Amino acid sequence: MNIYTSDTNINNMGVVSPLRRVERSEIPDEVYDRISRIDKGSAASLEISDAGKEMAANRVIETTSVPRKTFTGLVRTGYGAIDNKIVDALKNVDDDVRQYAYDIVRYDFLRYSKGDMSEDERQDLIALGLKEAEYISENYLSGTDAEEFMTAMKKVAGIAAGGVEGKNGLMDYGLPQSRNMVDKDGHTIQTTDTVGMMKEYSPETYKRYTQLLDEFGQTGDKDKMIASMRLMIQFVVDTAKSDPGAVDRYEKGVARKVDNLSEKDVRHTFDNVDTASSKRFINSIRKMQNNSSVGHGVSFSGRIKEIFSRMQLLTR
Repeated sequence: MNIYTSDTNINNMGVVSPLRRVERSEIPDEVYDRISRIDKGSAASLEISDAGKEMAANRVIETTSVPRKTFTGLVRTGYGAIDNKIVDALKNVDDDVRQYAYDIVRYDFLRYSKGDMSEDERQDLIALGLKEAEYISENYLSGTDAEEFMTAMKKVAGIAAGGVEGKNGLMDYGLPQSRNMVDKDGHTIQTTDTVGMMKEYSPETYKRYTQLLDEFGQTGDKDKMIASMRLMIQFVVDTAKSDPGAVDRYEKGVARKVDNLSEKDVRHTFDNVDTASSKRFINSIRKMQNNSSVGHGVSFSGRIKEIFSRMQLLTR
């Protein structure tokens, strides 16, 4: 059994990150044994409907390993309607072009933190990333692929533009905290955020759930972890029985939230950059740098150098 989780989601930091496999050595023996052999009569031993199973899927996921090359480098919004458009649009391009597009999302849009960048520089970098996406669209894609790619990248850029820096110094983009899987073709398999559902539909249960996790973190009491898992499963069972439409209703709300996040305006700092070729693109940016039209911070300037290096490896 492979158990997957996302540390950033558990800590509720709102930072997009890939799933991390939980190693067997990280799970206390007693907890692992109880998960593998749940006591008779507990909530977890009840028969769970299909809706309930779907709601529980993001807590403990059993899956076959996915070849790393199918999704290396793509930081996901967690929303399949956006992520999968990017993946599909790039399915016929060279690996270098695909990796460059993924780097735009990772380093120009959904950055883990600002580093030493000012907020102005971060917003300008998002605008630059959108222009890079336009360069890829015009030079390496065509037809529906080009249109779908730009539609998705504009949405990610909008989400990025609305991001805020948390007290811990990490970026929070307000995205749903689903623990999504990736299939063999690199598509996001969207799952339901049961913690988010609990918080919305049963605040008292959510409060108790977080208390149990906090107590486990503070004391190391394994029974607290087990109790939190049972509480989650009981919530799944009860909700599936009493409100079969809960998952569908919640997911529609998530879709509306993501759509609203993606509508944030992106700056027009780089609208006049020439995207006809990599050489023209680089020369346009250099002119702006010479005219002090863009920032000169260490991280911002360093990222522009990385973009130039990446572009020089491409053929157009």
